[in-house]
Amino acid sequence: MRGEGAAVWGLALGQTLIYAGLYYGFAALLPDLLVATGWSKQMLAAGPTLAFLVTAVLTPFTGRLVDRGLGGEMLILLPILGALGLAGAGFAGTPALWLVGWAVVGLAQAGSLYDTCFAFITRRLGEGARIAITRVTLVAGFASTLAFPLGHWLGAQFGGRGGLAALALVVAIGAVPVNLWAVRRLRRLERAGTPRRGAADPGLLTAALRRPLFWLISALFGVSMLSHSMLITYALVIFADRGASATMAVLAASCIGPSQVAGRLILMLNEARVGNRMATLASLGAMALASAAL
Repeated sequence: MRGEGAAVWGLALGQTLIYAGLYYGFAALLPDLLVATGWSKQMLAAGPTLAFLVTAVLTPFTGRLVDRGLGGEMLILLPILGALGLAGAGFAGTPALWLVGWAVVGLAQAGSLYDTCFAFITRRLGEGARIAITRVTLVAGFASTLAFPLGHWLGAQFGGRGGLAALALVVAIGAVPVNLWAVRRLRRLERAGTPRRGAADPGLLTAALRRPLFWLISALFGVSMLSHSMLITYALVIFADRGASATMAVLAASCIGPSQVAGRLILMLNEARVGNRMATLASLGAMALASAAL
């Protein structure tokens, strides 16, 4: 990697702030939202659940936009939309408006998270993309470590509703400008001669869809993300139910980020000895043990 290093670190910061606000913000503020709204956990959780469903439905479409060279535009514009949706959910006076706000967040997530970021980097940097993506994951892995203490403080200062609006502001004034700068810089470097990777052969997807292994891997990703999302969403509530103080619960939830980064570093240092199959089985096993322990 040459001059693109600073831009990659910029995208890493952008992903950290987007994940902290749009992905982890609800979990970090759930106790405060229960107090502020008076709604049940099920009603509140229906919001981010809807967001995930909208993301899942729209991701194939945003993927096509990436293939058409619009990944950078989505990284710039969709976080703004996500911030508006998050703020709208924060000030929603009815469950219906709460769901509408989170549906907008889901639309933003479909084109502003890791998938779009990594595809944009790959198309811009070609063979240098792997190192760049690793850098992004090492930094953005600390998103939860930022979100839970920040959400705890914001909830204490502004309540659950105001806390969501404040996190929306973090995304809007933090992630959007840095993404704008990073996208422009990478595109300037591309025009200056940085190798670019072309769009994937559309026939590859058709061939993959015919293979049972493709659907098995898809199911594994779905189940693992379901487990991760449930544990993250209710982390503070789970620890409080076990008698932990609010500070201890926040500390425990904040450890998820450093643990993710540590796992990635271990894999990086043992790439020659640990293949994808072994790493996948180890990760799935660790998630099962974590759930059982809790």
